[in-house]
Formats: sequence, C-alpha cells, structure tokens
Amino acid sequence: MKRRTPYRSYFEIIFNILRNASDGKIISTIARESNLAHYPAKNYVKLLQANGLVSIKIESLNKTRSCAVISTTPTGMEFIQTFEKLSSMLQNKEPVLPNHISNQGY
Repeated sequence: MKRRTPYRSYFEIIFNILRNASDGKIISTIARESNLAHYPAKNYVKLLQANGLVSIKIESLNKTRSCAVISTTPTGMEFIQTFEKLSSMLQNKEPVLPNHISNQGY
C-alpha cells in the first residue's frame, strides 16, 4: 500500500518554489519540481513576484518565441535561509513547555 505524504503548508510550498527557482527556471520546470499543477504554481509565482521574492525576465528563444525565466531574488533567498533555520530548529524535537504550564495538568 502506498504511503501518503502529509500535506504541505503554505510556507512549505513557497519554500519549494523559491528553492527551485534559485538558479532561474521556467514555470513548467518549477511546477514539476515543486510537485504542483501548472496554474497553481503560476498563481504562487505571481504572489511571490508581487512581494519581491522572485523576479521574472523574458528571454527570447528565437525571432517569434520567448519564455519567462523566474529567479529567486535576494529577499527570496533570505526567506529560504530563514525557513531552513526554523525547520531545523523544530525538526525531531519534543515540545518543551515552561514549568508553570507543564505543572498545571495539561
């Protein structure tokens, strides 16, 4: 029986998109690598661009075709680093409650 992976949070999805766009990629590659459908990935990228976390550059392929290359900005890189720090701090740790809370029978 195939084991289901837990749902990702909003911030985990954003982290995946930013990490996958760090070296500049087109939307279909980012969507595939982030395990998202094309249109949800596109909507996330629009949101990230509006907040300055990614930049979009139009590159010509030939005289009639071009593509949008999405790259993580320095602000987006800060988000990645902060998210990784927080994730590593919380990973595989038992919750620690202050004494005044843990002694109240919760």
